[in-house]
Amino acid sequence: MALFLGAVLALVTGVNPVIPAAALFGIGCCLPAKPAVSLNQPFAFMAIQREIWVDTIEENIYPDNSFMMQSRDDGAFLEGKTVKLNQAGTKPGAQKNRTQLPAQAAKRVDTTADYDIDEYTTDPVVIQKTEEIEANYDKRQSVLFDQTEVLRTQVAEGMAFAWSPTVGVNIIRTSGAARAAYKIFQLGAGTVNRKRIAKEDIIKAATILDSQNVPREGRYMLIDALLVTDLLLIEEFTSLEKIGQAVLTAGAIGKVMGFDVFVRSDTTIYDNDDNTKMDFAEARSSNDNVSCLFWQKNYVRRCFGGSQNGGIEVFEDAGSNGNGNPLFYGTIISAMVRSGGRAARADEVGIVALVEAHA
Repeated sequence: MALFLGAVLALVTGVNPVIPAAALFGIGCCLPAKPAVSLNQPFAFMAIQREIWVDTIEENIYPDNSFMMQSRDDGAFLEGKTVKLNQAGTKPGAQKNRTQLPAQAAKRVDTTADYDIDEYTTDPVVIQKTEEIEANYDKRQSVLFDQTEVLRTQVAEGMAFAWSPTVGVNIIRTSGAARAAYKIFQLGAGTVNRKRIAKEDIIKAATILDSQNVPREGRYMLIDALLVTDLLLIEEFTSLEKIGQAVLTAGAIGKVMGFDVFVRSDTTIYDNDDNTKMDFAEARSSNDNVSCLFWQKNYVRRCFGGSQNGGIEVFEDAGSNGNGNPLFYGTIISAMVRSGGRAARADEVGIVALVEAHA
């Protein structure tokens, strides 16, 4: 082909046909065997940038000002779905002016305090080809917001549930004046009033922690948004002269009796019969009661899956050729987060639940 074209050029220009033939041959050797993109193929649907999604989800699910950050971080001990922990055995005794020698030696027996974390997944969402998610910033942000909001809510609910105590001595009931029930599931025929949160209830929670030799620094309270109404009636919460001018933990709304106060839309629910805590997915009854959680940050543990340990995943189905799933005319995406927590000790020292009492 190069020699033929060289001959044609020679007829037109009068030059030696070998020269243009050699030049055309050299150019042909530098070109690819076929075009990089076939002009007969449609433009491929732009792939989801997984790193953008993972980083955005991680940043928004675990904000620095979340109540969940006030705890011991076990992320480094995550292996698969299990956090591998060793728990120190019984502390050694001590004597003043020991007289009996040699002293009796005892071996400390350590135990394990492993726990499994939960897996939270979003329902798949279809981004149709015409929406061009990566090229449309507003659409991408909207989808990311929906994904992260539902994951953040469920992760926070799961952490609050995991930290809420089950040991009877760590569960107390409100004792204030009677008031109407706040939560929708508590309303209906035969609704029973509840007792408000009183100052004495918070003092009792603090006293329990004091009796357990729990440090006073780093104490927190998590309260349901509707129960804040009770809190606002406590003068010690609203008066800066009473609570002092101490700097609050980021995300806290105030301080009362030494506790930095965090608020969220829902907290753990307890039944009214035997102080059984209820998972957020369980059906509610009008007899169930809202709780406030008190804890010291060294007595609860958390483990967040993240980009570094494979605990956050974004899934994408853009079809075999990257042009979109043919059944849905676009890309299907979903996300998964692994997260969990527990009381640092089996006896749940350092944690108290204040549960509504029926009036």
